[in-house]
Amino acid sequence: MKLFDTICSISTPVGTGGIAVIRVSGEKSFEICEKIFKSEFNKTISQMSGYTIALGNIYDNDGHVIDQVLLSKFINPNSFTGENVIEISCHGGMAVARMILKELIKAGARLAENGEFSKRAFLNGKIDLSQAEAIIDIINANDEYNVYSGENQLQGKLSKKINLIRDKLIEATANIIAVIDYPEEDIDEMAIEDIINLLKTSSEDIASLIKTYNTGKIIKEGAKIVIAGKPNVGKSSLLNALLKDDRAIVTDIAGTTRDTLEETINIDGLKACITDTAGIRKSDDIVEALGIEKAYEKIHESDLVLFIIDTSTELSKEDFAIAEIINDKPVFIILNKSDISKDTDISPLKKIFNKARYFSISAKELTGINELTQQIKETILNGEINIKEDVYITNERHFEKLTSALSHIQKAITDLSIGVFPDIVSIEIENAISALGEITGMTVSEEIIGNIFSRFCLGK
Repeated sequence: MKLFDTICSISTPVGTGGIAVIRVSGEKSFEICEKIFKSEFNKTISQMSGYTIALGNIYDNDGHVIDQVLLSKFINPNSFTGENVIEISCHGGMAVARMILKELIKAGARLAENGEFSKRAFLNGKIDLSQAEAIIDIINANDEYNVYSGENQLQGKLSKKINLIRDKLIEATANIIAVIDYPEEDIDEMAIEDIINLLKTSSEDIASLIKTYNTGKIIKEGAKIVIAGKPNVGKSSLLNALLKDDRAIVTDIAGTTRDTLEETINIDGLKACITDTAGIRKSDDIVEALGIEKAYEKIHESDLVLFIIDTSTELSKEDFAIAEIINDKPVFIILNKSDISKDTDISPLKKIFNKARYFSISAKELTGINELTQQIKETILNGEINIKEDVYITNERHFEKLTSALSHIQKAITDLSIGVFPDIVSIEIENAISALGEITGMTVSEEIIGNIFSRFCLGK
């Protein structure tokens, strides 16, 4: 355990609430808190056993009671930071917690920097860097998918996979050293084959993790869904139906929506951002034309396009023009106005969208909406996923390091296969090991560590 000065901070959001928690961590935590705390049962902090709670009062310099609190004691190294830790639970409020914090600073502690408690946990070996980043994800989680994904990473499931891959690469490096050190032995051909097999297995494991990134990114950031179609086909009505709220203005006048309208919904725990776009058509109206241009941008960025067709009329040139724009995206064809349908011939669309799914709905009567919603979720997540058990790459930094490691391994495999000297190949393997180490923090720079923890809130 590394020794640092003693820090303190409020760990709960500032504001009125039932309780607030002040955290103190460092070698002198017990000594500092002893100066301002007195137990109801005349038991000092030093006399308390570890991992126990005492009821008592916090006093100011003049001996006046600030608040009655619960004080929890954690003894190093078995605490979150790996240091001596005190947590004070006081009554929630703007003033009380700040007054206690002020007394702690007077008693010898200093105010913690952003993320300093978690940084100390990392530096003291309580968590690795990927676990620290998981803490940010859990704090910022706004749906259950993000919570489970963050918890899996915090429990070390990603770290375990990374370390297993690193172990294989280290074994491959050791085999290369054996080939280099004992050139007179007749083991080269067999050893090289074993090394290549180890590298291929490692590359497959990394590739499997990389494949989870698209789903992981959606889990973390939310799916981007765009409702597209020509004017007056029911785009805004569909948005309202999905939101279960009259959020968008609906009229019979074509071109009512002249700008994009974005709303966030929760689909069985999955966050999704749904964008209602302006009806796509040729327009001389400057404002409407700008809205249509923005619709193109949103379509380009989307994970899924809901292409609405008005089945009460025949397909038009505008429908086919939109189809050409979106045919390289994942598309659901929404056959709207089924309540007044005229059996529109949609066979020409099937020639353009051979992989699209078709849904017959009535946004006005809310028929077919539940089935559509469920299929949106399953399609975006590429089927049912086991978010409670499986590991998904949700962090762009992790994705970049995995991609870098895979590139180095593939280069090493190619070089070994064509007879490049093993000592040169070992550099590629070492680069891959280093890239993986940057995910867990084993080979990461101080600059990256500082950048990561600076994004934490105070008190964490």
